[in-house]
Amino acid sequence: MKSSHHQHKFREERSIRTLIVDDSNLVRTMLMDFLKSLPGMEVIGAASDGKDALKVMALRPADLVVMDLNMPLMDGLETMQRIREQHPATRVLLMSMSCTAEMKARALKAGADAFISKEEIHEKLMEAIALLFPGSEPVGPEPGNQGSR
Repeated sequence: MKSSHHQHKFREERSIRTLIVDDSNLVRTMLMDFLKSLPGMEVIGAASDGKDALKVMALRPADLVVMDLNMPLMDGLETMQRIREQHPATRVLLMSMSCTAEMKARALKAGADAFISKEEIHEKLMEAIALLFPGSEPVGPEPGNQGSR
């Protein structure tokens, strides 16, 4: 009984506004489709580099920025620092294809709220969002969950 009340409470709260930043059009499209399929998520935009991301954030601040670490013009770390200055409440999740322990430590030390490998994005992204936005569970689509009591 409690969990259904919790789900109703979540439904009344507004969705997590998310901005996707990646220089790969394929990755942006994949992430947009994936995040749009999750309840409680709203994709407010996508940017191909840090400069574009800052322009989008100036118009529509996001609750969550899912951003590639390695991008031309302005990389994920520099973009994240600028977002932090202008929008301190925004959560930043950095991702990279080459996810070494050293790279993860550097990203977290620089202020990232989470860091995940692109290879594990589908498995780890929902988990990271649930940790960053504790009231948001259940985040994932759970088909067998309706009325199973």
